[in-house]
Amino acid sequence: MRLLFLLILVGAQALAAEIATRDTVSISTIATIDGVAKTSLSTVDGLTVPSGGGGGGSPPTYINGSVTDFSSTASPTLNNPSSPTANDIWLLTITTDSAHDTSGTPPGDWEELHQINITDGDSSSTTFWKRASGSEGATEAWPNIFAASEVGKAIIVVYRGCKTSGSPFNTSATDQSPSSEGQPKAVGPATTTVNNCIAVVIFASDPGSSTTRSFTFDVGLDSRVNLGTTPNGSGNANGYIFIADKVIATAGGTGSLGGSLDASDTSAEFLYALEPQ
Repeated sequence: MRLLFLLILVGAQALAAEIATRDTVSISTIATIDGVAKTSLSTVDGLTVPSGGGGGGSPPTYINGSVTDFSSTASPTLNNPSSPTANDIWLLTITTDSAHDTSGTPPGDWEELHQINITDGDSSSTTFWKRASGSEGATEAWPNIFAASEVGKAIIVVYRGCKTSGSPFNTSATDQSPSSEGQPKAVGPATTTVNNCIAVVIFASDPGSSTTRSFTFDVGLDSRVNLGTTPNGSGNANGYIFIADKVIATAGGTGSLGGSLDASDTSAEFLYALEPQ
């Protein structure tokens, strides 16, 4: 009986020692978040998952662009950017020398965003977007996109690293400045995710001359397009286009974004917050 008691006692002591050893084992890493090793659940609980399947990654970046001058046509053929890559976002701005009507259907996957007609300058600007397939050719026909023949410009800018499904825009805004205003700006609504890239499109009306117009973007905006001349030197009042962008690292207000013209003129402003993937 005494022998049995000793065996039970020895077994209990061994089990207690094993449990104590297990309790003191440290967990080196349970997860890696944004390159940082996490060693307890409390440091992982703060992880925020962006809504809509996007946001939070590296900011979208500008890649390249293309420009097309067209004249006396309702069906322009537009130059596409070089080296198309799948899932890049193409942002297109079309300007004309009259208050055009984009009553036609955009080709392929293009979708219209906004249109602003400037009556005192008798010119218009319309924005479109598409998600590239990567198989686009050098040009693309836009059959009967206008209700009548127009003279104007088409500018495409390309951004990479945006959301790969659904709308790439976290938010957007448009505004219009009067002819007495030489500093066109727009205030964008608050973003809801981090690392958005705000594309700023400034459309300045041309009063009907071939005058070259210059534009200076505010500090912090990276200039991408500076088209301060009319198409082919024709003097048509098709307007001028200036495009820049800025990364907004935190969610919230974007502030007033724009710049300064070398002279007062009627203008329209478009802001598009491109959300990262």
